[in-house]
Amino acid sequence: MRLSVLIVNWNTRDDLERCLTSSAFRVSSPEFLVPGSEPDSELGTRNSELIVVDNASTDGSVEMLARSFPNVTVLALDTNLGYARGNNLAAEAANSDWLLFLNPDTVVPADTPAALIRFLEGHPRAAIAAPRLVSKDGSTQASIRGMPTPVAMFAAWLHLDRLFSRAEAFTSYRLPGFDYDLTQQAPQPMASAWMVRRAAWEDVGPFDPAFPLFFNDVDWCLRALDKGWEVWYVADTRVEHRGGASTSQVKPRATWESHRAMAAFYRKHYSKRLGPLMLAICVAVIRAVGAVRYLWYRYSR
Repeated sequence: MRLSVLIVNWNTRDDLERCLTSSAFRVSSPEFLVPGSEPDSELGTRNSELIVVDNASTDGSVEMLARSFPNVTVLALDTNLGYARGNNLAAEAANSDWLLFLNPDTVVPADTPAALIRFLEGHPRAAIAAPRLVSKDGSTQASIRGMPTPVAMFAAWLHLDRLFSRAEAFTSYRLPGFDYDLTQQAPQPMASAWMVRRAAWEDVGPFDPAFPLFFNDVDWCLRALDKGWEVWYVADTRVEHRGGASTSQVKPRATWESHRAMAAFYRKHYSKRLGPLMLAICVAVIRAVGAVRYLWYRYSR
C-alpha cells in the first residue's frame, strides 16, 4: 500500500500538531507508518509519506514540525500561495499511488486511510473516496454538496430549499435529503479529507490556481465527472473535522474571496449555458451578495 498524506498549512500550528498525532499516523498503527519509523507490518516505511506545505505561517508551525515531526517532509514557502497551489506542490512531491488530501484541522482514525484505499481498489472508476466528516462530539457534518447551478444557489441563499424541500431544482446544492448513512456517489464532497487515485489526479489535472482558496474542489470534481470518473462518499469511514481553522482568522476577506471564486466558477463553467446577459446578471448578483456579507462580517463585530 503506497500512500501520501498531503496537508496545506497556514497559521494552524496547534491543529496541525493534533492532526499529525492522529492514530492513523502513529507507528503502532498497522495501517500507516510515518517515514523513518521502525516498520511493524508489511506496509513498511518505504510505502508511506507525510508532506506538509506551509504557506508562510508566522505562528511557529515550521519550527514545530522540525522539532516534533522530523520525518515529515516540509515544503516551507516564503509567501502564501493559497490552498490550490499548495496542494498542487504537495502532489508533485508525492511518490505514491494514493493521495490523501487533508486539512490540518482534522484527526484521522487508524483504519480510515486503508479503508478508503480498499474502496477505491474495488471501484476502478472512482477518482475520490471521501469519508464521513464528524465533529468532536461525533455528530455528522453536512459535507456533501451538489453543483452550484444558478437556480439551486439562489434558492439556497433565499432559503427556498427549506420552504420547498421536495423541489429538486431548489435543493440540488445543499442536498438536505442526502443520506449520510449510505455509501453512494456524491457530486461534491468537501475537500477537508479526500483520498484520490493518482491515475485520476493525473488525468483530470491539478487544482486550478484561479481558485486559490474556494471552489477549487468544486471545479476539480466537475472536471473529474466530465471525464467520466466517479466521486464517492464512504459512509463507514470517519475523519474528525473542526472546520474553518484558517479561514476564520480572516473571515471578512475569506467571505469575499468565496464569492469572487464563485463568480469565476460561473464564468468558467456556465458561460455557454447561460449566455452573456444571464451570466453577467448572475455574476453581478454573486458579487453584490459577497459585498454585503463582507461588510457584515467586517463591521458587525
